[in-house]
Amino acid sequence: MIEDRSSRLNAVNVYIGERIKTRRVHLGWSTEELANRTGIALKQMEDHESGACRVSAVQLFKLSRQLDVPIFYFFDGLDDTSIARTGEAPSYGVRLKEMTYGRHRGTFPL
Repeated sequence: MIEDRSSRLNAVNVYIGERIKTRRVHLGWSTEELANRTGIALKQMEDHESGACRVSAVQLFKLSRQLDVPIFYFFDGLDDTSIARTGEAPSYGVRLKEMTYGRHRGTFPL
């Protein structure tokens, strides 16, 4: 049971890392440039993008500001299907992609 939970959390870390990298590349920035803009160490930024380590709430806030997206952007599209590709199905009762927050409705550019 603990291993299943850990696998699901790792899948979420990978998904968030992919969203960070996708947006960074869309803006034409290097990993080093994003690290400098956020004050996050380069190695840690690389680990975030690969899903090797979790992004803290403070770091997620900094990333959302620098990447000019709402925090929800990092979770947009995260559902049973996106996690299932890692071989684990989450036990979340809500599909996050169906949620909207105030002025941040619709989709966001990659």
